[in-house]
Amino acid sequence: MTKAEIYEVKRMKVLLIGDSIRMFYQKEVIAQLGEEYEVFAPEENCRFSAYVLNSLRFWLNAFPNPDIIHFNAGPFYITKTGAL
Repeated sequence: MTKAEIYEVKRMKVLLIGDSIRMFYQKEVIAQLGEEYEVFAPEENCRFSAYVLNSLRFWLNAFPNPDIIHFNAGPFYITKTGAL
């Protein structure tokens, strides 16, 4: 192991999950966190909670083992599906 590998600082992995609001602030989050964080977010609008639940298997496969998960998606379609 080289000295560079020993002193390499692990970047925190951040997964942003959310609807169109997340898509709006995503670039600012990346800019604010800087190079100390590796930020990933799905390209698509994550829509609503049930969609997120179904899609997590794909997103976590693309970005495994995040240190931080930021979640911002509403439950607004639940009442239309009769889940409540």
